[in-house]
Amino acid sequence: MSCSRSLYVNLSRLAMRPDEAGIVLRLMMVFNDLSIANSRFGEVRAGGEPSGVEHARWGAGMYFLRLQIGHLNEALAIIKDRQQNPVLSKMVADCSLHAQDAFARWTACLEGGPQREVFMSTIAQVRHTTVFHYDHKLVKRALEDRATRRGKNVLSVTSSNDIRMARFGVADAILDTLTCRFIWKAKEVNVEEEIGRRLDFGYGLLMALLEFSMEFAMRYIEKNAAL
Repeated sequence: MSCSRSLYVNLSRLAMRPDEAGIVLRLMMVFNDLSIANSRFGEVRAGGEPSGVEHARWGAGMYFLRLQIGHLNEALAIIKDRQQNPVLSKMVADCSLHAQDAFARWTACLEGGPQREVFMSTIAQVRHTTVFHYDHKLVKRALEDRATRRGKNVLSVTSSNDIRMARFGVADAILDTLTCRFIWKAKEVNVEEEIGRRLDFGYGLLMALLEFSMEFAMRYIEKNAAL
């Protein structure tokens, strides 16, 4: 059973601390966006589409996965700003050990951290090339690669007067190749293992961010701006 708790915010009090409040508000924004994108991703993966659009489920799942990756990439800048703010830094010690561990998972991805390289190759590079971009050169490379693989070069395109049922499956396949083969460097011999490793890393970051930001933001509001 879910358990909820609401606080009411005095914006005047919040505005008295614009620097730190701005960071906390950005943390709240990325929490909202990630929770919605992850929820929709789960619904799509579970088959939550209207009847007749099953053929779009794979591509739709990839879209919400890419959307989450985009939000995760932007979240790192918020974590950096939060760490550099002396007031907010002290507040982390007041959080539960679970929230502190979640925050530490993110600080490990900052420049010089032990997970920096993995973050850049798993999250940042995908964000810069396939989340909101359609790179012509990479698409051509992915097409050439996909076309030469035995048994994987016949794909579909579907038009419809119901836009929910239309889908260019061939574009989904090329995007999958571009992300998994060229950005994540998954090889034929270990493609499932490598993709699983990347997805586990991203999901771990996502859950860590949601758990930390919810506790941290609620503590901040309760202390500084609750009615």
